[in-house]
Amino acid sequence: MDERVVRELCKRVRPSSHQTYRGCIDNYIVPNIGAIPLEKLTSLDLQKLYKKLLTKGRIDSLEAKGQLKGLSAKTVRNILQILSSALKLAQE
Repeated sequence: MDERVVRELCKRVRPSSHQTYRGCIDNYIVPNIGAIPLEKLTSLDLQKLYKKLLTKGRIDSLEAKGQLKGLSAKTVRNILQILSSALKLAQE
């Protein structure tokens, strides 16, 4: 994700939200779809991201079998809302 878009997005939110947005971008969005150019990003890419976050999105917690656990549906919706805002801003 273009750093200019990230900075602009973070400027548009309350200071208390800035850290949350930055964490979601750095921990979930960029590692998964950050290398895909905006014009090549598809709805299938976003669906794969959604599924991955729900099934093995946690970066700090493992299930008993040593596999990554998924994020809650609410957390994933929040991440996708941040992504949606960033994509709208990039489109502008």
